[in-house]
Amino acid sequence: MPGGGAYSLELTNGGLTSFGGGLAIRDKDGVVIGGIGVSGARTEDDIAIGRVALAAFS
Repeated sequence: MPGGGAYSLELTNGGLTSFGGGLAIRDKDGVVIGGIGVSGARTEDDIAIGRVALAAFS
């Protein structure tokens, strides 16, 4: 919404926006092959939940 705290944030960083709880899934060579997004709790909790999910791919 114009005048809002995050207005036009989508126009930064080449259209990519990062928030806590978003983690990249990488293959054995370090190439990004996907991602995990967790949202709804405190940022610290979203990140912790995402890390547990990411560990399931290892």
